Amino acid sequence: MGKTVLLFFVAFMCGIFIQATLLHSVLPDIVSPDLLIILTVFLGLRARNAMGAFGAFIIGLGADFASAKFLGPFAAGSVVAFAATVFVANHFFSEKWFTVSITALLASAAKNLTQALVLLAFTEINLFQWQYLSTALLECFLTAVCAPVVVKVLAPRYQATPSYSARSTLRRA
Repeated sequence: MGKTVLLFFVAFMCGIFIQATLLHSVLPDIVSPDLLIILTVFLGLRARNAMGAFGAFIIGLGADFASAKFLGPFAAGSVVAFAATVFVANHFFSEKWFTVSITALLASAAKNLTQALVLLAFTEINLFQWQYLSTALLECFLTAVCAPVVVKVLAPRYQATPSYSARSTLRRA
């Protein structure tokens, strides 16, 4: 358990560093994939429980603190993205690269919509401007393209221990 939490924390800190610091300082005007949503999707695929939802909330809260603008939009978006991922993972076989990509696309779209709705409560943004829509769609597609690669890199490091029933089934085989 402690090893899993430590590895999650390291992945989270790397995601925050790359997403909030490195990409925005090197290429400030370019749209980049949302690495924290990819981590949230991975969490939704591996930990479909309350601890996974709490982890998604922590990921979003970290993104809120890193943005230093508003507290809440990223956290709400991450929880909604986690819920969307769990919904897809419970209904479809989500271990193939195509399914991971589609799941990341849906989770990123859900995060962007939730974030926009929360920001709409605080600011006067127009959700139907072409610049906002094109940026959100491009971020969704880049996230979907990068998600299978990042999930493949993280998967061997986060092997969940099989449940008791799965272990007994494995012993019988």
